[in-house]
Amino acid sequence: MLLHLDAAEGAAQFRDVWGWREGLLQLERDWFAPTLAALQQGRLSEVQLCCHGSAGLHSRTTRLDLWKLWRRPLPLCKLYPQ
Repeated sequence: MLLHLDAAEGAAQFRDVWGWREGLLQLERDWFAPTLAALQQGRLSEVQLCCHGSAGLHSRTTRLDLWKLWRRPLPLCKLYPQ
């Protein structure tokens, strides 16, 4: 299933920081938190997140990835070098 979530897109285009923040909070509440819960409960086997703006982010998470407690978080500059 492919979804296009644009709750924060308009605010980002107009550099509306507070609107962008509210859009992200809405995405977290309506999509990200329920998706994580479904992944944890086994109702989803994997989740892929693609952001093709200037960031060009692509992330794939499986249920087994949630058990990788020993991995230290890396700074974004290490994950996505320019």
